[in-house]
Amino acid sequence: MWIGVIVLLLIILIYYVYGTYFKEYFEVKKVYETLQHVLDTRDVLLLKLSGEKINKKEIAEIVMLIDERKKTKNAGYTVRMNADVALNHALKNYYPELVKVLDNPISKEIFKRIMDLEKQAKKIRIAYNDAVEKYNANLILHKKVCMRLIRMKPLDTYSL
Repeated sequence: MWIGVIVLLLIILIYYVYGTYFKEYFEVKKVYETLQHVLDTRDVLLLKLSGEKINKKEIAEIVMLIDERKKTKNAGYTVRMNADVALNHALKNYYPELVKVLDNPISKEIFKRIMDLEKQAKKIRIAYNDAVEKYNANLILHKKVCMRLIRMKPLDTYSL
């Protein structure tokens, strides 16, 4: 009987600690992993289009930025985010030129899929920022435990 009560209390304690301290962190992680998956898919499709009649200097820069983003895979959120922002900035200038040179239906379909992924990534970045704001607010609310005992640190948000 007492063992059952102790196990139940232990489960309640674990659930409380998870809900109070770790739930927002895991939400941030889940949203960020989803974003990385979308961006990886976009990168693969961009590389498929690299053979089109495009300025080779620009495509070389895009490929270099894609490689930079891949190298940051095991880095912290801020480093990975900065690589993503740099690639995104270059792509904003690249897309209008790319649309002009696409001449076959397959390339146009790939480009349409890339644009859909960009829209999806934008929505996920907004969700990421919301999750980070909740996470950072939780850190402030539970500063003594989260920052001192568990050593959690505030995270940066995307500048949209």
